[in-house]
Amino acid sequence: MGRGLIQITGRANYRECGTALGIDLEANPVQLQGDVLAARSAGWFWQKRNLNALADAGEFVLLTRRINGGTNGLPDAAHPEARRRPSRHARPHPRHGGPLRALRGDTMIHLSNVLREIAPGQLAFWCPGCKTSHTIQHGEGSGPRWGWNGNAERPTFTPSVLVRSGHHVQGYDGGGCWCDFNAELKANGEEPSGFNCEVCHTFVTDGQIQFLGDCTHALAGQTVPMVDFPEGSGC
Repeated sequence: MGRGLIQITGRANYRECGTALGIDLEANPVQLQGDVLAARSAGWFWQKRNLNALADAGEFVLLTRRINGGTNGLPDAAHPEARRRPSRHARPHPRHGGPLRALRGDTMIHLSNVLREIAPGQLAFWCPGCKTSHTIQHGEGSGPRWGWNGNAERPTFTPSVLVRSGHHVQGYDGGGCWCDFNAELKANGEEPSGFNCEVCHTFVTDGQIQFLGDCTHALAGQTVPMVDFPEGSGC
């Protein structure tokens, strides 16, 4: 039976957690049913596995696997984009605005075939290299911000958009990544997960995507027009 906020299980884990907390959990694991030790055990688990790096990078699918070995309970918000939070490459210059013709859907605004507003101040475009959407933030607010020329048909974002996933994430501690997980699936005769450890670094200018040389996918070094979102894509 699991105990504590993170549901510690197994004699070895009780022993290791107890040693860290200065108590004998192997002999008396029910101590984790108390509020204080339940919280402290979760903090021990989180710190031991360096989960902050994954959380800060938006690697929610990998984070969930690191905690429970699978994706049970993963919230709907953990769309593949949730593991691909863009990192600021340079200091952005605030610039946004301009009239837009928008079609409102159930959960977002379709600004054009190539650009969607998934939340106020958050714009998404489809990346043909990663085959998923990338998101930037513009306007006033906290966190990294990009400039946007206000053109939904031929957008320009400044500065560049840098997206890392898996072992390319800053702060990765070597505790397992998509490469390792896919290798494990292959060894067990299963299909790959569909997630990969990637770097995608782009300049989006006047409706064109310039993929820089540090991209790890097949479009590295190429410039291509922005593409429509695939039919049925949630973002």
